[in-house]
This record gives sequence, structure tokens and C-alpha cells, in this order.
Amino acid sequence: MGILLAHGPSSASSIAICVNEWLEQHVFDAIDMPYFMSQEQCIEQLNTYLKKMEGIEELFLLVDLGSLEEVWKGLKIKNVNIGIINTLHLKMALSIGQDLLSSKSMEDILEKAKQETRASYRIEYNREKKKLIICSCASGMGVAEKLKSVIVDSLPSESSIEVLSYDYNSLLQNGIHNPNFENYEVLCVVGTLNPNIKHLHFIALDDLILQESNNSLDQYLEPYFSNTKLEEFKKNIIKNFSLSNIMNALTILNPTKLLEHVADAIDRLQKEMHLSLSNNTCFGLYVHVSCLVERLVMNRGIESYQDIGGFQTEQKNFIERVKRSFSDVEAFYGVQIPVEEIGYMFDYVKNDKNYQKCV
Repeated sequence: MGILLAHGPSSASSIAICVNEWLEQHVFDAIDMPYFMSQEQCIEQLNTYLKKMEGIEELFLLVDLGSLEEVWKGLKIKNVNIGIINTLHLKMALSIGQDLLSSKSMEDILEKAKQETRASYRIEYNREKKKLIICSCASGMGVAEKLKSVIVDSLPSESSIEVLSYDYNSLLQNGIHNPNFENYEVLCVVGTLNPNIKHLHFIALDDLILQESNNSLDQYLEPYFSNTKLEEFKKNIIKNFSLSNIMNALTILNPTKLLEHVADAIDRLQKEMHLSLSNNTCFGLYVHVSCLVERLVMNRGIESYQDIGGFQTEQKNFIERVKRSFSDVEAFYGVQIPVEEIGYMFDYVKNDKNYQKCV
């Protein structure tokens, strides 16, 4: 929105009326100032007016005297970019009004006005930029779109962080100097190949899934999520990447529903064991157990496991914990997980670095 500030009984309002009529839209409001009104009184009147304006992102102030250039300091508005230019006449107001309707950036509008009139301007960037994660893959836009979909589905529902896919070659050539990113603070780029752009944080796809690198997405999301929400996001990432894998492997069961049951069961198993398995282990278990449940439904369960007798003796507690944890899965799908299948599940667990620390 734009406001004209000028001294005189109708100086600002007459310009605003003319411009609005010529442009056939209400572009400018006006505040007419008595010649001897102080700057403090002007600020008070401007703040009273701005209280009625809600949801504005940018405020253009056109003032007729340089002494009014500092009025922005007293404005009581938050999260709004303020552009102020120290010259006001009909031609300038009309030019700026036309540019406002064309959705040009504030900087471009005021810089053009400066060149045309030799006026000076100032921009106070108060608007908080939206946070953005960019998905860009050397494998192509198809992979980037799938990656974007997984991340969007994994973020907590109330998250305000946005996710966009972007062509990898364009990223290499232009970095993030793209008009599409002007209103964003880019947190990081997630993809398959590091574009090695200075000051641009990169998260490799495998690091995102396994989350075993120090260069993980956690550090960029921590300021915006509670610990609980961050853990939720991390679990969702593993689950949703697992889902994309098992969708290609299952033939008769609903993969989304199955994975929900399996993920809940593995969470219960970890609580039973008083242990937090690594994301690598969880990822493997999600896919493995989902496939084994379908095999059992189709009566194709594995019937052999190396040294099954020794396993039953040595890992009696683990077997019991699995049976308790997966009781809902067994009931829902009408199957019984045999000890041989539990043996293969144990193979994932025994190789987990966190499990090895506890034994």
C-alpha cells in the first residue's frame, strides 16, 4: 500500500485522488499536514491510520520534505517492509502507482523513481522472510519433485516452512539469485549431488534418510521446532522414504496402512528394549517387516534360520518383546510371525551401533 504525506490543507489528498482516478484503482491514501505540524504529531496520526490496516506486507511512503524521511522510526507496525522517498509530486506518484500495480519489487520501484527524479529513498526491511528448503537433484526434476513430496509430508502439520523443487543446472548457474527466492530465507538445499555453492548449506539425500552425519537437517530446523516436533519429523522422514521403497515391493497390501502398523510396532519394540535404534536400522526394519507381513499373508513365510535352536535359547527375551510389540500387527493381518522371521529381524538389531553399546 502507499501513503502520501504532504504539507498543506489538501496537497497530499489532491494528488492521491488524481492518481487513483487515472489508474482506476485505489492505490494511495493521503495525510494532509498543517504547515506547522511537528514530526511527532505526524507520526501519531500515521500510526492511528495504520492501525486500521491489517495484513500489509509493504508500505510505500511518499513525503514532500526531507524532514519527514525519519517518520518510519516511530511507526508501530511489525513484519512490514517500509520504503520512503523524499519527493512528492503528481508525476512521481503516478509512476510509482503504476509500478505498484505491476507487482514490481519495492527496490526496483524506488530505484526507478530515483533515476527519474533524482530523489533519494530508504528501505527498512522489517518483514520476516519465509523459511525455505530447496530440493534440487542432478538426477532430474522428477527425483526433486518426489523428494519435495516426502519432505512436505514429513514436516509437522503446523509448520510454516515451505519446500520448493528447483532445476539442478539452474542452481549451478544462478545459485539462489532467482526472483522466486526473493521473499525467502533459504535454510538449505537437499539433493543427490552437492552444487558446492558458497554460503548455501547442502544436505545429501542419504544423510537425510540415515541422519548419521553432522551435516543433518536437524540443525537447520531446530530454531523452528520443539524437540518433540523435531523427533516427529525425523521419524516421518524414515517412514515416508520407506513407504516409497515398499510401494514397489508390495502387491496386495495397502503400503500406507501397513507401514503405519509396522512403524508403531517398531516404536513399541524400542521402548520394550529401552533403546533407540539408529535411523539406518529403522529404515531397514520398516521395509523388511512390511515385506515379511505380506509374505505371511500370502503363506510364503521363511521357514529356516541358521542355528534356530541357539537363537531361541540366547534371545528368548528379544523374541518375547517382538511378540508383544507386534501383537496388533498380527491381529490386524491375521498372521503369526514365526521365530525364524524374528531371527532375521534380530540380524538388523544386533548390527545396530546403539544396540552394540548396550550389550
